Amino acid sequence: MKLFNKKQDISEDQFDSDYRRDSQADSFRDIHSRFYPKIYDYSLCQAQNRAEAMELSDSLFVKLAKTMTNMVQPEQTVRGMSNDVLEARIAKNN
Repeated sequence: MKLFNKKQDISEDQFDSDYRRDSQADSFRDIHSRFYPKIYDYSLCQAQNRAEAMELSDSLFVKLAKTMTNMVQPEQTVRGMSNDVLEARIAKNN
């Protein structure tokens, strides 16, 4: 019976990719838990409607999750989301 070591059986590039993905997932969870309440509260103040605030907040975090692989400093992106909330609200009203 041959025992195998997963780290040795996959390429170094694949290992780096998997590690990066796990690290990004951890970072996203951290950012989501720290900033979602703030983004939601800001959205609620702007929209004055709980369902719309949740929709805006969720869409911004979906956008963040999709682009996280390209970000160097994700916290700056999250802090800039207030502009996205306003833009999304304006676009929805037009």
